[in-house]
Amino acid sequence: MAERIRHTLLTNSVSYTLLMLCFSVLSLLGIAGPLTATVALKLLAVTSAIALVMFFTDPLFQGGLARQMLVGLGEVVLIVFLLGGPVLQLFPLVPGVLLIVLGMICFVYFGAWGVLLVRNKADSDAINRQLSQRRRGDSHGR
Repeated sequence: MAERIRHTLLTNSVSYTLLMLCFSVLSLLGIAGPLTATVALKLLAVTSAIALVMFFTDPLFQGGLARQMLVGLGEVVLIVFLLGGPVLQLFPLVPGVLLIVLGMICFVYFGAWGVLLVRNKADSDAINRQLSQRRRGDSHGR
């Protein structure tokens, strides 16, 4: 359970960082509104809501990476368009804006997957090095 909580917090942190980078660039280009403290906190609320939903639903949707990613992306889209649009009023529900929001969702979702994949690979490599060192130490001690 502690590992799932740690993973959820890490995922939320990575997602929020990528979202802030994306929103900042779009804001500088004049595509998105200004990045105020209120907007930053609303974006944190959205990524946190997504992380919370995924924490509870991920165990329900096991069965392959493609299925897990599709369900996860669906959850993100649903939460962003329900919470981010009508509830927090981060964006209007008009076609042009929705396409930009979908692009941001894809950037953040797949970017977070990529970052976490690299992190998991680094963790795996570190564990394998430790196991290899133990095996070498055990074989020398015999």
